[in-house]
Amino acid sequence: MALQKTFELSGEGSILVDGGNIPTGTQTISMDCYIKIDNVSGNKDKVNMAVSFTELAKTFLKHYSFVPTLGNVNILEEGYKHLKTLPEFTGATDV
Repeated sequence: MALQKTFELSGEGSILVDGGNIPTGTQTISMDCYIKIDNVSGNKDKVNMAVSFTELAKTFLKHYSFVPTLGNVNILEEGYKHLKTLPEFTGATDV
């Protein structure tokens, strides 16, 4: 499971570019991204996700978190559903 959307990515938040930090507010990049949850950790109170945004050879990483639904056995599916509730993911499509 993954998402796809054109994004305006800036230095705000926990964004990494090819392994290096973008200083806050110094760069904005528009790209048609393949969006994938790369890593999930947490507990019943909070799930943290590392989400990658990839276009060709450019990869950005941003961190998100949410409170999981107790009893949900597919935390990745719930993670993608959560991302699609966020304003920045409006219009993202499943791929």
